[in-house]
Amino acid sequence: MKMQPALVIGALALATIMMSSHMELGSAGRERARNLGESANGVLQAALNDGSTDPTLAQAFLVSTLPNSPIGLC
Repeated sequence: MKMQPALVIGALALATIMMSSHMELGSAGRERARNLGESANGVLQAALNDGSTDPTLAQAFLVSTLPNSPIGLC
């Protein structure tokens, strides 16, 4: 099974935001996570525009939206 690049980038964004407390990466980490999230969304959108039907697209979407969700990860 091929893994969506957006899933990998989104997972990196999620991990980075989780390490972005004041005692760890701080605001620089939150900015890095935001940039990774935007990259993941761009790759995901490109895959959708190409007509990809890979099942990992749903996983990539979920992971890439979590850092910017209103549930308090940012």
